[in-house]
Amino acid sequence: MKRGDELAGVVSSSVRDRQCLIGDVLCADLEEALRATLAAACNFAHANAAATTKKVAMLVCDAMLPVAEKLGFKRDDYDFLLVTAPLSPAVSSEEIAPDRWYCSPND
Repeated sequence: MKRGDELAGVVSSSVRDRQCLIGDVLCADLEEALRATLAAACNFAHANAAATTKKVAMLVCDAMLPVAEKLGFKRDDYDFLLVTAPLSPAVSSEEIAPDRWYCSPND
Protein backbone atom coordinates (compact mmCIF):
# COMPACT_ATOMS: atom_id res chain seq x y z
CA MET A 1 0.00 0.00 0.00
CA LYS A 2 1.43 3.36 -0.98
CA ARG A 3 0.81 6.77 0.54
CA GLY A 4 1.80 9.24 -2.13
CA ASP A 5 5.23 8.16 -3.31
CA GLU A 6 6.06 6.33 -0.06
CA LEU A 7 5.46 2.73 0.91
CA ALA A 8 3.06 2.79 3.87
CA GLY A 9 2.37 -0.91 4.34
CA VAL A 10 2.98 -4.46 3.17
CA VAL A 11 0.92 -7.59 3.87
CA SER A 12 1.59 -11.24 3.20
CA SER A 13 -1.43 -13.52 2.87
CA SER A 14 -2.48 -16.95 1.71
CA VAL A 15 -5.70 -18.87 1.20
CA ARG A 16 -6.14 -22.02 3.29
CA ASP A 17 -9.19 -23.88 4.56
CA ARG A 18 -11.51 -21.37 2.85
CA GLN A 19 -9.90 -18.48 4.74
CA CYS A 20 -7.70 -15.71 3.48
CA LEU A 21 -5.04 -15.65 6.19
CA ILE A 22 -3.20 -12.37 6.67
CA GLY A 23 0.25 -13.40 7.84
CA ASP A 24 2.73 -10.61 8.27
CA VAL A 25 1.85 -6.94 8.39
CA LEU A 26 4.45 -4.19 8.18
CA CYS A 27 3.24 -0.60 8.19
CA ALA A 28 4.49 2.92 8.76
CA ASP A 29 2.22 3.55 11.76
CA LEU A 30 -0.41 1.82 13.90
CA GLU A 31 -3.26 4.06 12.84
CA GLU A 32 -3.78 5.42 9.31
CA ALA A 33 -1.22 3.21 7.55
CA LEU A 34 -2.34 0.06 9.40
CA ARG A 35 -6.00 0.75 8.63
CA ALA A 36 -5.32 1.42 4.96
CA THR A 37 -3.01 -1.59 4.63
CA LEU A 38 -5.49 -4.01 6.22
CA ALA A 39 -8.38 -2.56 4.21
CA ALA A 40 -6.38 -3.01 0.99
CA ALA A 41 -5.60 -6.62 1.93
CA CYS A 42 -9.28 -7.33 2.62
CA ASN A 43 -10.37 -5.68 -0.62
CA PHE A 44 -7.80 -7.72 -2.55
CA ALA A 45 -8.95 -10.95 -0.89
CA HIS A 46 -12.61 -10.26 -1.64
CA ALA A 47 -11.92 -9.27 -5.23
CA ASN A 48 -9.63 -12.20 -6.02
CA ALA A 49 -10.89 -15.09 -3.93
CA ALA A 50 -14.52 -14.32 -3.14
CA ALA A 51 -15.78 -17.63 -4.50
CA THR A 52 -13.38 -19.75 -2.47
CA THR A 53 -13.02 -17.89 0.82
CA LYS A 54 -15.52 -17.47 3.61
CA LYS A 55 -13.56 -14.92 5.64
CA VAL A 56 -10.38 -12.94 6.04
CA ALA A 57 -8.54 -13.84 9.24
CA MET A 58 -5.42 -12.69 11.04
CA LEU A 59 -3.68 -12.83 14.38
CA VAL A 60 -3.41 -9.47 16.08
CA CYS A 61 -1.37 -8.12 18.94
CA ASP A 62 -3.02 -5.70 21.36
CA ALA A 63 -1.62 -2.66 19.51
CA MET A 64 -3.45 -3.71 16.30
CA LEU A 65 -6.77 -4.58 17.96
CA PRO A 66 -8.53 -1.16 17.82
CA VAL A 67 -7.88 -0.79 14.08
CA ALA A 68 -8.87 -4.41 13.36
CA GLU A 69 -12.15 -3.99 15.26
CA LYS A 70 -12.97 -0.76 13.39
CA LEU A 71 -12.55 -2.68 10.13
CA GLY A 72 -15.06 -5.29 11.31
CA PHE A 73 -12.74 -8.07 12.48
CA LYS A 74 -14.20 -10.13 15.33
CA ARG A 75 -12.26 -12.25 17.78
CA ASP A 76 -12.52 -16.03 17.31
CA ASP A 77 -13.09 -18.04 20.45
CA TYR A 78 -9.68 -19.54 21.14
CA ASP A 79 -6.56 -18.59 23.05
CA PHE A 80 -2.94 -19.64 23.21
CA LEU A 81 -0.98 -19.92 26.43
CA LEU A 82 2.29 -18.01 26.42
CA VAL A 83 4.69 -17.75 29.34
CA THR A 84 7.70 -15.44 29.10
CA ALA A 85 10.80 -15.16 31.25
CA PRO A 86 13.80 -12.85 30.80
CA LEU A 87 17.05 -14.64 29.99
CA SER A 88 19.12 -11.68 31.13
CA PRO A 89 18.73 -9.08 33.88
CA ALA A 90 19.15 -6.46 31.14
CA VAL A 91 15.67 -7.38 29.84
CA SER A 92 12.73 -6.38 32.01
CA SER A 93 9.62 -8.51 32.41
CA GLU A 94 7.56 -5.62 31.01
CA GLU A 95 9.58 -5.66 27.77
CA ILE A 96 8.67 -9.30 27.13
CA ALA A 97 5.19 -9.34 28.67
CA PRO A 98 2.83 -11.89 27.01
CA ASP A 99 0.43 -9.15 25.84
CA ARG A 100 3.20 -7.80 23.57
CA TRP A 101 3.27 -11.06 21.59
CA TYR A 102 0.90 -13.14 19.55
CA CYS A 103 0.96 -16.88 19.12
CA SER A 104 -0.16 -19.00 16.22
CA PRO A 105 -0.91 -22.69 15.81
CA ASN A 106 2.52 -23.01 14.15
CA ASP A 107 4.49 -21.73 17.15
